Amino acid sequence: MATSAKEDGKPVQIVEVKKGKLELHKTALDALLLQPVCKKMPVMVLSIAGVFRSGKSYLLNLLVNHLSQNVDKTGGFPWRSGIDRVTTGIWMWSKIFTIILPNGKEVGVILVDTQGTQDPKTSQKQNAAIFALSTLLSSIQIYNVKDYIKEGDLQFLELFVRYGIAIKDDKKPFQVRKISNKF
Repeated sequence: MATSAKEDGKPVQIVEVKKGKLELHKTALDALLLQPVCKKMPVMVLSIAGVFRSGKSYLLNLLVNHLSQNVDKTGGFPWRSGIDRVTTGIWMWSKIFTIILPNGKEVGVILVDTQGTQDPKTSQKQNAAIFALSTLLSSIQIYNVKDYIKEGDLQFLELFVRYGIAIKDDKKPFQVRKISNKF
């Protein structure tokens, strides 16, 4: 049974690029992060970043449809085929999904879509800032690459990591933790 769009949520822009500067939509971000579900359980933020036009929004829509059990597969983050970018800035899905981990623990999941990197309309500094900000916000950051990893992809990734380290106050630039199969 499909759920309604209202139950499934919608994309909400939390960071916008205006005249070459990043603008935080604090009211929108607060509305998303201060939902009652955030007080009841741990919440993880899953963000997808990568080269523009590589399928980030499409992949997130697959996750939205899976997590919402939407059999109609309608709605989601905006995307279209072609060479022109669609996503600008950083967007979050307005509904926090609840999942149960294999250990029985219940957690909330927030999905985040980011503007693609290497876009000819965006400076390298803006790309690095968006990538670093989404990484700092995220519990899990997926770096989506179309086809295969090229040297340029690794160079951009190194640049973004250096930028994240430079803007962070402490010695741990991101949410660094040991990965294990235990949650």
